[in-house]
Amino acid sequence: ISIRQLDRINSTVENLLRLSRHSEAGTADPDPPQSVELGEVLKEIITLISAKCGKAKIEINDKILSAPKVTAKRKELLHALLNIVMNSIDAMPGGGKLEILTDTGQVVIRDTGEGLGPQELSRMFDPFYTTKERGAGIGLSIAEEIISRAGGKIEVESAPRKGTRFSIKFK
Repeated sequence: ISIRQLDRINSTVENLLRLSRHSEAGTADPDPPQSVELGEVLKEIITLISAKCGKAKIEINDKILSAPKVTAKRKELLHALLNIVMNSIDAMPGGGKLEILTDTGQVVIRDTGEGLGPQELSRMFDPFYTTKERGAGIGLSIAEEIISRAGGKIEVESAPRKGTRFSIKFK
């Protein structure tokens, strides 16, 4: 238990450092943004989550057709989108459906999970806010920052017992 908790604390500190590094002005960037194929990133995420979804009785439906290219750091974009997908998976403890699709310059991640009420929805990107028993509440705020730097914007629709839909639109 102690090792798991230390790993969790370490992960939280690493995420905080990553977030603070991006807010420092004038720092030379050893990994500058580049053109990233969103379709490739999404396919990699699907590969990463397939076994977990199978065990959790979550059906994955993907329609990655006309995925846009964006200028971003590939690893960061992967991290941001994977974080959103993992939140969707966590919202379906009894199984369900996860949809990942691209449509005219946007990525849509939709789940049939527990959903969120208006108060939770209004705070979901606030640092250190979480509805999870285990979590630091910084994953979605970091994801929002990464996506914003890539020229994107996240819109969320959710309702209790009806699931959640993330629309990530890029310029």
